[in-house]
Amino acid sequence: MGLGKTLQAIAFLSYLKVYQLSPGPFLVICPLSVTDGWVSEIVKFAPKLDVFKYVGDKESRRNLRMKIHEHVKGQASTDVSSFYFHELTESQ
Repeated sequence: MGLGKTLQAIAFLSYLKVYQLSPGPFLVICPLSVTDGWVSEIVKFAPKLDVFKYVGDKESRRNLRMKIHEHVKGQASTDVSSFYFHELTESQ
């Protein structure tokens, strides 16, 4: 039986966005086995939040970062220069 932690977290992120306390983007880190569940719950309960599922090989993740950057850049009230997406490499 679930305790509603996922919905509590989604409600909190939605609150931050709707009341303009933080425009995002937000990063949710979860096990790969529940990623699809998180995406479906966000779509269902917080349709105003945009969801990008950040999984895949190195090239796929790079393309997603570019897509996220373009999406954030398209939002007029957001300063894109404050968002930096860093990915650890094997040597780090």
